[in-house]
Amino acid sequence: MWHPADTAAAFEDPDPRSIVGDRRVGFSRSVLDWLDQIGRQYRFDDAYAYILAILTASDYTARNWRALDSEEPRVPLTLDVELFDLGASIGQRARRAWDLEAPFSGTSWGGNTSAEPFGRAIWRDDQLTFANGRVLARVPEEAWNWKVSGFRVLENWARARAGWRMTTAHAKSAQAVVDSIVELIAVSEAANAILRRFPPTTT
Repeated sequence: MWHPADTAAAFEDPDPRSIVGDRRVGFSRSVLDWLDQIGRQYRFDDAYAYILAILTASDYTARNWRALDSEEPRVPLTLDVELFDLGASIGQRARRAWDLEAPFSGTSWGGNTSAEPFGRAIWRDDQLTFANGRVLARVPEEAWNWKVSGFRVLENWARARAGWRMTTAHAKSAQAVVDSIVELIAVSEAANAILRRFPPTTT
């Protein structure tokens, strides 16, 4: 298990493995040892992506919510190289999604051509219908209901942009948000499959 608090020791006495050019990597020695052990030395981006994948799994919070109230997150580190590489690829998908660079999910704009502000958005039958008559189709119900820490992301995103008018940039931005949410839902399920390879801990 890796614990983020371990990173403090790395800053007191730098491990040579943590120096890359003129920069230092903020991983603890236990993470550096882990990368050495599985033959992935200096694969820091992949290590970060693997950890991000585990933390993205919806099962992670379900398993650890009691501990997360009082401790820093703990991440199980696999010794299976193929599982590490799979986790890294899933984590890279998560990073791209959070950067609004997810694959296109198939949404399309329709409705009237009103120049009025969007206004309130209502989801029904896989589409967002805005008060001005604009319609964003092929929005899954799961994307509309998706939450982060109890926060309904898409609904609140649309509410905060009710004053927007239709422009190419605004249309693409709305689609990119939906694309990323759809991808993050898929990433979470893929990450769950990795997390299930580890037995739940009792602490």
